[in-house]
Amino acid sequence: MRTRTAVRLLRRASKTGSPLDRMRARRAVSRLARALLAGDTLDGRAAEAASALVASLAARPTVVSTGIADTVRRALRSLPDGAASHRICALALGGDAEASAAAADAGYLPPDGPDLAALLVLTGQIDRYRDLVVDDQMLAVAYTAAAGGLKERLRAAVRESGQVDALRMMLGGTREARLRALSRPEQEYLVDALVAASRYEDTWALLIDLPVLSALFAAGRLHGAGWAPRQPGDRVLFDRLAAAQRAVLANPRGRFQNVFPEITGRVTHLSFAPDAPQLVLTTESGDVHLWDLDSGRPVRTVVLPGGRRGVDRVLHLGNDQLFIVAGAPDGPHHNGYLADRDGLRPLALSGWVRAVVRTSAGHLVVATTSPKWRWESLTIETWSGGSLVSSQRVAGWGEGDPVLSWDGSLVAFGGTVYTTVSEVELDMSGDGSVNSRVVTTEVSDGYWLKVIQVATGSVVQEWRSGWDYRLGHPVSFSPDGHDLVFSDLDAIPLPPGAGRWRRWDGPDSDRPVRVGAFAVAEGSDTVVFASGPDIVVSTWSDRELVGRVPGDRKIPRHLAVSPDGELFAALNHDDTVSLWDRHIARLGPLLAAPLTDAVPADLALVDAVSAAGLPERYRDTVEALAALLRHRFAHEIHLAGPAENPPTGMTRKHDVALGEDRE
Repeated sequence: MRTRTAVRLLRRASKTGSPLDRMRARRAVSRLARALLAGDTLDGRAAEAASALVASLAARPTVVSTGIADTVRRALRSLPDGAASHRICALALGGDAEASAAAADAGYLPPDGPDLAALLVLTGQIDRYRDLVVDDQMLAVAYTAAAGGLKERLRAAVRESGQVDALRMMLGGTREARLRALSRPEQEYLVDALVAASRYEDTWALLIDLPVLSALFAAGRLHGAGWAPRQPGDRVLFDRLAAAQRAVLANPRGRFQNVFPEITGRVTHLSFAPDAPQLVLTTESGDVHLWDLDSGRPVRTVVLPGGRRGVDRVLHLGNDQLFIVAGAPDGPHHNGYLADRDGLRPLALSGWVRAVVRTSAGHLVVATTSPKWRWESLTIETWSGGSLVSSQRVAGWGEGDPVLSWDGSLVAFGGTVYTTVSEVELDMSGDGSVNSRVVTTEVSDGYWLKVIQVATGSVVQEWRSGWDYRLGHPVSFSPDGHDLVFSDLDAIPLPPGAGRWRRWDGPDSDRPVRVGAFAVAEGSDTVVFASGPDIVVSTWSDRELVGRVPGDRKIPRHLAVSPDGELFAALNHDDTVSLWDRHIARLGPLLAAPLTDAVPADLALVDAVSAAGLPERYRDTVEALAALLRHRFAHEIHLAGPAENPPTGMTRKHDVALGEDRE
C-alpha cells in the first residue's frame, strides 16, 4: 500500500463524528485490517494501524460490525512487523482488554525486560513467565516504575494467579526504599496476600518493618488466622499489637485517620463547634451532619427544604446552633438558615454570601454581594439569635472573596487594575473601500488591596502592585488579627506602619512553603496548612513546628481547625474526611514511615509525648509503637568498640549505648 493511501485511511479511521465519517471509518478499518492480514507493512505505518484497529474495537458498534470486528481481531494477531506488535504490548500494559487478548493469543512480547514480566503476569501467562523471567526482580522493577492504575492491575493479577510472589514483586531489590514508597493500601494488600498464602512467618518479618498503623493491621490479620510467633519475646509483642488493633477498631476516635462511612454524598464543607467536641459536615445533596467526636457517632442530621442547590458553607455558632448557607436554583441571593434542636429558621440574607465569621460575643457577621448594587459593593450584616442587628454597605468591592476580621470590624478585599486600550481595526469591503473602527479592550495592569473599617466605611490600609497577584487574593486574618494572610502564608502587618511583608519560610525549612488548603484557629496561635499531601501544624507567632501529619497520598482540598487549635480535619480530594488531634501531630512522621527508618531519638520522642499526657483514646496505639521500637532496637544494637575505647561517632544510625538495667 502506498504511503498516501495509508495516511488517508488512518485519518478516516479516526474520524467518527458524523454518519458519513462513521461510514468512511468502517471502510478504512476494513481495508487496513485486510492489508495487515496480507502482510502489508503499510510503508512503515503498521504500528499506527494497530492502534487504529484497537480503537475501532473500543468504538463498537459505532464503527465496526461483528463481521469486521472478527477480521480486525485476526489482523491484530498476525501483525507483520515488530513495531506493530510492540504497540499492542504497550496498549495492553495500558489496560486495553482487546490489546491484552491479542498479545496473549499471538505471543507478542515487549522489548524491555520489566515490561515483558509485567505483560506476562497481566495476561495470565504464568508458565511462560517462569520460562522467560529468571527471577521476580524484573517484575519488581516494573511494579516500582508503574503508574497507579498498572500497579492495581498487577496486584489483582498476582492475587488471581496465586503463583507469583507478591512480596518479591513489591519489595524486591532495595527493600527499605521500596517499603518506603508503598502507600498504606499497598501495604495492607501485601499483608492480605501473604496471610492468604499462609506465609505467616514472612508476614511477621514484614510486620516489624511496616509503619505502625499497617503493623497493627498485620497483627490483626495474623491473630485472625490463628497464628502467633513461637519466641516468647516475639509473642509478648504480638499479643500487645493484636490487642491494640482490637482497641483501635472498637474506638472510632482512636483511629488516627477517621473516615465517616455513614455519610452518603460528596462532602463540601467542614466546621468545628466552638464549645464542644463536634464537627459539622455538609454534602452536595443539601444535608448537614453534626458529629460527636467523643463517641464517633452522629448527633443529628439537618435536611434543608427541597429545591436547593446544596450547602455552600456551614458555621457552628455554639450552644448547639448552626448557620447554614445554601443556594436557591433561581434567585438573587443565598438562603440562610439558623438550625438548632427546635428546628430550622430562615434568615433573610441580602445577597450571595462571600464571607462569614463568628465573633467572641456570639454574633454572626456575614459579607454578601447583590446584583442590586451591580456587584460593586459589599453588605456587612450582623446577626444575633436569628435577628438582624445591623447592616453596613461597603463600596468598592473587587473580584475575589472578601476576608472578615475575627471581630467583624474590618473587611479586606482585592482585585485587578484594568487599563483601557484602544486599537484601530481596518476592514476592506466588497467594493474595495477600506473602513476603520476603534475597538477598546480592558487589559490587566496590576493588582490592588484594601482594608476597610466596616462601621465607617473608611479605608484603613491600601496597596497597589504591578506584579504581585497575591494582593487580589487575601485568605484570612492571622490568629491575633495583626496580620492579613495570603495563600502562600506570607502576610501584611496591620495597622499601617506596623512593618513590611512577613515572609513565611516555613517552621522547618529555609525555603518558602507551597501551601494548598489552610486554616487558622482564631482562639489560639495555631495555623494548619497542607504542604503537598502532608498537613503541617505550626504556631503563627514564632513559626514553631508542632507536627507534620503524613497524608498518605490524600491531598487536602479543605481544612478546618477547632478554635482552641486542638483538633483539625481535612476534606481530601478523594472525598474522604480525615480527623486528627494536635496531641498526636508530633508523632506524624512516625505514623507513616517504615520502622526501618526509626532511630533511638524516635523512641525518646514517643516516650516524651506519652509522658506529656496523651489522650486515652490514643494510648493503645502509641504504646504499641513504643513496643515496636524497643523490639527493633533490642535486635539492632551494634557495639562499635571496647568500653575502654569508645568510638567517637556512631557507625550506624541504630548504634546506642547499653546500660546495666536495659530491658
